[in-house]
Amino acid sequence: MSALPLSELVEPTIRPGRVHHQDPPARVQRFLANYGGKNRYGGPMYRLVWGGSRLSWKAGEWNDHDEHGELIRTVIECRQTPKYFWARERFVLESWRPPETFGTPAEWYARAEWIGGQKVDLLGDYPREGDYGPIDVVEDIVLRCTRLNIHGPNKPCDSCTGESVYLEPTRLYVKHMVDLHRKQQAMKAKDVYTKDIAEIGRKRTETWNYHYDQVHDNAPSWVTPYVSYAGLDAKKGILAS
Repeated sequence: MSALPLSELVEPTIRPGRVHHQDPPARVQRFLANYGGKNRYGGPMYRLVWGGSRLSWKAGEWNDHDEHGELIRTVIECRQTPKYFWARERFVLESWRPPETFGTPAEWYARAEWIGGQKVDLLGDYPREGDYGPIDVVEDIVLRCTRLNIHGPNKPCDSCTGESVYLEPTRLYVKHMVDLHRKQQAMKAKDVYTKDIAEIGRKRTETWNYHYDQVHDNAPSWVTPYVSYAGLDAKKGILAS
């Protein structure tokens, strides 16, 4: 999950039983908002959310039941469901993504699906002010093994299984993860810049070769009053000057 020892990044507050909802620690959330900065719309660049409270749109055929479990109706539509269904009882660190990350509105609404003869939008409303995506799930993975005497805790074997343990984030943890994410984004931007420069150079070379071929192919040997350059006629003396 991170390069630093987990014990230095989080408070190992293990809570027994099922935890249906938790509010992010206020002091950590404030620190994260200040350290992470704001996006172009004034919202935080980074935030902590409770996995079970984060929803996203999902299209499908839904069965509605009454309080006795009896089927009331079947509906085909787009509904909000848990986004992090694998981390419902964990905190999730998110980063903001700009709206252009999700394509244009036309591309967004073009992602529809026919279900039961009905066309349903798969993604809900277009995120005109961007949206948030996951960076890390705040948890620890504890190894459980029936052969503990054979190896150390950091050397799993074939009989080991991992058990997720709830952890509460600290300011050190969110700072460390934001720094890692920023470095990763900077590396991606550098790669994109390098590819763009290479593409510009390639196009310039192609353009130069094209115009050179046009001049070379349309200019007869020795003496000619005119030559053609990129579709424009000019006197040879002007080109030579």
